Amino acid sequence: MPLRAQTRIACQRCRKKRAKCDGQSPCARCDEAGESCEYDHIRRESKGELRAETVRLRRDTAESDTLLRAVASIVDPYMCRRVLQGLMDGTITRQAVLQEFYQESDSGGSTGPSPGSAQSGSGPLHSASTSSFGQLRSWKSCRPNIHNIDPSAGKDVEKLKLRGTILSLPPLPLDAYSSHAQTDTWTRTGWTKAHLRHLIDALRTWDYLPFCLFSEELFMRDYDSGATQYCSSALVHAILALATRLINESSDDTGLLPSGWKRSRVFLDEANGMLQTVRRLEGLPDIQALGMLSLYHLRCGRENEAHEVAKAFATSIRDLLVNSPTAGGDQDYMRVRNITYCGAVTLTRMLALASGRIFNIAEYTIQEDLFSIDQLPGGGLRGIPNKQGRPGPTPGLATDGNARPWDVQLIGASLFQLTEWVYQLIMAAQTDVQAASDELPAVYKRCLNWYTDIFSLQPPDAGRTPFVMFVHMYYHFCLLCAFRPFVSFVLNNSSLKPHEICIQATQSILALGQSYDELFTLRRVSGLIPYFICATGLFSLAMEEGGSEVDPVHLRPGDDASFMSGGEMDVGGAVPDSPIIYRSPETASSPSHVMMSAAGHARLLLAKMATTHPAAKQADKLLRQEIALTPPSASEETSTLGSM
Repeated sequence: MPLRAQTRIACQRCRKKRAKCDGQSPCARCDEAGESCEYDHIRRESKGELRAETVRLRRDTAESDTLLRAVASIVDPYMCRRVLQGLMDGTITRQAVLQEFYQESDSGGSTGPSPGSAQSGSGPLHSASTSSFGQLRSWKSCRPNIHNIDPSAGKDVEKLKLRGTILSLPPLPLDAYSSHAQTDTWTRTGWTKAHLRHLIDALRTWDYLPFCLFSEELFMRDYDSGATQYCSSALVHAILALATRLINESSDDTGLLPSGWKRSRVFLDEANGMLQTVRRLEGLPDIQALGMLSLYHLRCGRENEAHEVAKAFATSIRDLLVNSPTAGGDQDYMRVRNITYCGAVTLTRMLALASGRIFNIAEYTIQEDLFSIDQLPGGGLRGIPNKQGRPGPTPGLATDGNARPWDVQLIGASLFQLTEWVYQLIMAAQTDVQAASDELPAVYKRCLNWYTDIFSLQPPDAGRTPFVMFVHMYYHFCLLCAFRPFVSFVLNNSSLKPHEICIQATQSILALGQSYDELFTLRRVSGLIPYFICATGLFSLAMEEGGSEVDPVHLRPGDDASFMSGGEMDVGGAVPDSPIIYRSPETASSPSHVMMSAAGHARLLLAKMATTHPAAKQADKLLRQEIALTPPSASEETSTLGSM
């Protein structure tokens, strides 16, 4: 008797009625009755399959936890919202966020896995990372409240234009230093003292800021005599590292140049090695070496290292002041020590302002244990501006009764005071923005007085030097930072309009950058200038997105050659029809001027710097990404080309 075929799985209706089921879908019984036929497909899984499913679920949970930590680590609220929106709408994948988070963790010393090999800093978490320029993204969130702004205001701002012949550092043969032909004894290079003189002269020509941190006169005196009160091997190597990096800026900083000059990494390693052998920095020149190394790291695009070394610089010089306040009554020593202290504080403040860290409370903290200017032993700084912004005589640091105009003492003291005014205002605004807004007009007046007086003291031939251009640019950047917390405010009992002053400062910085290019080219600039330019580009994007118009920039044909040709200036990304350039088809063949957005002009300046400046290359990449993510405004739909 043949066996009856049995159905392994019956539908739910047949199972309930305990009736035979043919296992079809639908089965014959349900089909005849006109009822729905449903099966309960319960899959019997082995223990091995269940274990594998448990592992998968745990892995998914761990990945979700990591994704949550990655998003939570984004300190910029603007970028955090962008990443969350991208995850929700699918424009940003979980894998992209996790990949960059793993890479940033690895760069900070994490032992976790690092899937993928994409370049760090190019993903959605770039603003949350600790790489250079990341904190500057917050400038793009500074949008005015257009309901509080007069739309007809700010149209008559005259852009700052400086014209002149192109200046450059002339070739200077080393035999011009014939009186310094002796072999240098502070290094193992085998060079003569003429090499060091040449490099110091070049550094002074292009970036005078390092000389605000020490006394060049006393340093050179001890360098020649072999004394160690104002000179040390660590300081000599730090100066050489900074100078060679400035002259031969490139991504390759190791080995030898074809001419036989050593590259900057050689001197950096020597200086670091010497400082690490000292358990506690007590010598003034060794402490000053930290300031040089901070500027070196900034120039190389290593923002984190620059901040850390600058903090160590300020802490070390403060400890020196605490441990030896009178320094045995040596007036020269106290003068130089106080100059160094003010330079160290100014450097830390400058880095906080330029990098944007001061605007991020979660990232930036105040050093409360620093001296104020009137607490410095020996009477403080002569030439420091008073509360009205007027430089006045303050005893304590002068070796004679009259200071030379634009000498290191006056410059350092003046930059210190300007920076402190702006820094303290911003910190006050983070605590109580309304109370700080009441102080804003007074601070602005001090800044105006400062600007008028400091340039009235400059020598007649100092109008066109890289450092004078830097001071102009830094002043306008300070105004931009000072008014940023109040960009959407209508000030009580004041005619000041913060958003207009910010726009004017932005335009002035870009005009000064263009003038610097025309005078000297942008191959050699201070390490802070790429930050100024990048911040203005991001801020101009924020103004346009917020509905506040920023006047476009007019350039001569040729100044924008990299964009017009679609070239990449070795940094990539620009296309001829990008929204940063406005063209009219009927006049595009031979325009006398090209009209470009402020953000586009910032990109152009950064692209020119980027050919020799690693930090500028990073800034250009960041700004290019933000321009690509910004929808074109109505003002960009038309173009205006023609004579001016």
